[in-house]
Amino acid sequence: MNFENLKIRGSRENLVDTKSGEFNASSKNELKKSILAALGKPVAADKEAETAVREEVKAAFNDRTTNKFATIGAAIAGELYTAEERAGFARRLLKKVETQVGANVRMDVKFPNTVAVQAVSPSQVQPVFLRDKHLWPAEVDIACNLMIAKQEINTTTGDIVAEKLREGKQATMVQEDRLWKAAADELVGLSNNMQLLAGGLTPDSLVSMRTDVERWKLSVDKMVMATDVANDLFGNNFSSWFDPVTKYEYISTGKLGSILDMEIISDANRVPSLNVFEQGDIYLVAPAEYHGGIADRGPVEATEIDGALKGQNARGWYLVETVALAVTNSRSFVRARRM
Repeated sequence: MNFENLKIRGSRENLVDTKSGEFNASSKNELKKSILAALGKPVAADKEAETAVREEVKAAFNDRTTNKFATIGAAIAGELYTAEERAGFARRLLKKVETQVGANVRMDVKFPNTVAVQAVSPSQVQPVFLRDKHLWPAEVDIACNLMIAKQEINTTTGDIVAEKLREGKQATMVQEDRLWKAAADELVGLSNNMQLLAGGLTPDSLVSMRTDVERWKLSVDKMVMATDVANDLFGNNFSSWFDPVTKYEYISTGKLGSILDMEIISDANRVPSLNVFEQGDIYLVAPAEYHGGIADRGPVEATEIDGALKGQNARGWYLVETVALAVTNSRSFVRARRM
């Protein structure tokens, strides 16, 4: 893997691709190997890489004369950005909006003279009336501190990188998903009423939900749901709809393929702390260009921080990304709740 074009924030050492803005690590194992390569260490096999990275993190933690600790932070930040692109619901449901330096984010709106909901802070959304075919949404910083305590360094035998990556996902990717859910929920009832599914999801209730969106001359291409709703698809009502191979794929990846030309997505493959949906939640969503948009000002940035400044025997990284997010069309989705 080529690290010549990578850059650390606040350092002359290059670690993030200046063209793509991404750290190319498609898995935690690859991330570990990438960290070893970035530190100039031999790349080992998967199990050996975990041990080697743990030792390198310990060494970097105790080394205050080089940029090794910042290098590890940059690798984690880069993996967080690519993880958001791959697994985040918000980035799969909303249209990616390109940004320009020196200009505000502009989202094109398909249906003006209606109400949209935009993110105004890392945890809050706010309605805004759309008077024309463009929206200039607020930009918000989603940030977190990933800290490693000295005691953790001295006693851990586990995977430090994987643990910090999970914490980072909870603070970035999951926060984006929660902002999308909050924005969508704010619009429930404006065009499409919330449906209550007594007895669970059935073929009839699924068609009824789909009809709510299609009556506005919109198609539905994604079906997003909580784990307990996804389990209904394996019940008697849908017993003939999925083969054993598809069921296995769902169990292992949380992705069920498609049904009625809708991509089915659930949070079944996420650890509990990364779950976004409430029990019983299900959403049918129109194509991204009719639903809303999300923009970011480049990859997640990592800045090394010293816990001693806060009276802590720890070191870590301040991770931050600047995003703009809005759901601009209340007609483009319907929400239901399994009873």
